[in-house]
Amino acid sequence: MKFSQEVRRAAKGLFRLCMVEGELDEKRLRLIIDELITRKPRNYLAILDRLIYLIKSDQQRRVLTITSVSPLGEQEKERIFQEVRGRLPQVNCVCNTVDPEILGGVRLQVGSDVWDYSVEGSLKEVERLLAA
Repeated sequence: MKFSQEVRRAAKGLFRLCMVEGELDEKRLRLIIDELITRKPRNYLAILDRLIYLIKSDQQRRVLTITSVSPLGEQEKERIFQEVRGRLPQVNCVCNTVDPEILGGVRLQVGSDVWDYSVEGSLKEVERLLAA
């Protein structure tokens, strides 16, 4: 969905009002959404859609997803989490998914950023370089 500059600006302002010390404050968010629905300003549904998009994007930037061939132990997950958190302090949650197709190694994802340290990723990179 494409949003106008006015809708983007309004949603971003409301999103900032929901943040307290870099974290989303659910009470403020509820108050803002209730007020938005009650007052029904011009384009309020589009503003609400954009606000939801911003909230989802913020949540995704706070989750580290580790994809591996088999489930990782707590120590391994914690070590990787601390390494990533040293570079991206906003990350506060870790999720481990299993994908046997990566063959070995790990793939890390925070939001739209992906770091591929898997055998599958390495083979694809070699294939890409040979095809060039």
